[in-house]
Amino acid sequence: MITISFDEQGSFENTGSGELIFIAGFLYDDRGHPEDTENERKRIYRYYNAVCDKAGTDYPMDLHVNNGNDDEVAITKELVRRTLGNFLKYGVCDNPEDNSEPNDFGMDPRKGNYYLFLKLRSEKGRRDYLGQSVSHMVKDTYASNLYIHMAEECIDELVFHNPVISDITEV
Repeated sequence: MITISFDEQGSFENTGSGELIFIAGFLYDDRGHPEDTENERKRIYRYYNAVCDKAGTDYPMDLHVNNGNDDEVAITKELVRRTLGNFLKYGVCDNPEDNSEPNDFGMDPRKGNYYLFLKLRSEKGRRDYLGQSVSHMVKDTYASNLYIHMAEECIDELVFHNPVISDITEV
């Protein structure tokens, strides 16, 4: 089974600026080991808990800015930036400050693997193509239409037109 997760950059509520925005994320393929998908969810939870613990911040509150926690989020994001590569490659959380053994969270090794994907969009050009007579339901300048349309395109391309995994049978 594959699992798809994504997040956005940019303001999806103010798309008329012509600014380039993107959705990026990861596709996780359990490579035919269904128990591995649930193990990976646990591993992700344990990874973020370990990062926040090492950073001295609170999980999950300090993963996103809210109520004046800007400094805590910055500390957390820096540690994520330094440890995420090894987490995605090996399923461990290492400590870049020392040479201690990486934390494997006491779990069996990962059987699946991750693929990074990215979807870029600029309203410039699309606005001219669609014109003003098109329904607001398809225009990317309304509310979260852009986010929804880009998410749908990501899922469609990853599931039905995936150049890396050709035998997707369950999502």
